[in-house]
Amino acid sequence: MSRHNTSGGYGHFCKYYKTFDYYRIGWMFDRYYSGSRLRYPQTMVRDTDKKGAIRFCKKWDIPFPK
Repeated sequence: MSRHNTSGGYGHFCKYYKTFDYYRIGWMFDRYYSGSRLRYPQTMVRDTDKKGAIRFCKKWDIPFPK
């Protein structure tokens, strides 16, 4: 069994910012460095429109923000 997972990340989220009318999507993944047994969680965050947010939520099976 490998320590590297191929699940595509974890902790997916989607938030709506009404003031500026955009959605922020994000997820976490583990990064490993050679020679180290530790994992370093990294967070990726992107801003998108409604169409992109719907697609992201549907793909990762998370609730779409109201």
